[in-house]
Amino acid sequence: MAITFGNGTALEKLPSGTMVKYRYYKGMYYHEQTPKEVSEVLSHAFRSQYRIRLYFGYTSGEDAGLDRLQENDVQGYVSRTTGELQVPLLRLTQRSLGGDPILDHCIVKVLKKDRVLYKHPQYHQPELLVRETDSTLKKEGYTHCVLANGKVHACFKSRRELTLWLKKMS
Repeated sequence: MAITFGNGTALEKLPSGTMVKYRYYKGMYYHEQTPKEVSEVLSHAFRSQYRIRLYFGYTSGEDAGLDRLQENDVQGYVSRTTGELQVPLLRLTQRSLGGDPILDHCIVKVLKKDRVLYKHPQYHQPELLVRETDSTLKKEGYTHCVLANGKVHACFKSRRELTLWLKKMS
């Protein structure tokens, strides 16, 4: 992995040969396709150390703004990697020593508690439909499923679990 720096940018050559271009902003490098608004929100969350919830999705093309309904590794505190190329990380708690690099160019929405800090101009969720499960899933204890654009996305064993999930994903 080779990194070249220059004029507020960095160019990284991955082992696969793919080149990734980064833009420097307030102490961190962000993917070149990351909107300035997202860079600002992540930078402020890093400096102020408040917990955020990230929504990842498609930021361009025909699905621009579509939320992928990702459930794991989406809440925490912004930190950054060490070394020459410091990119944003998401730590689970303030005491966590490490975290996962944030795919900052794939963010379609950012929340702080119930306040929207950033939302893609075309943000939308897939069409969600709640239905009772079929007999096969009922044997396993599932009562309801959520379909996202016609495909099963999640199943639940109680109405309460379903309600909590729908609230979390909204």
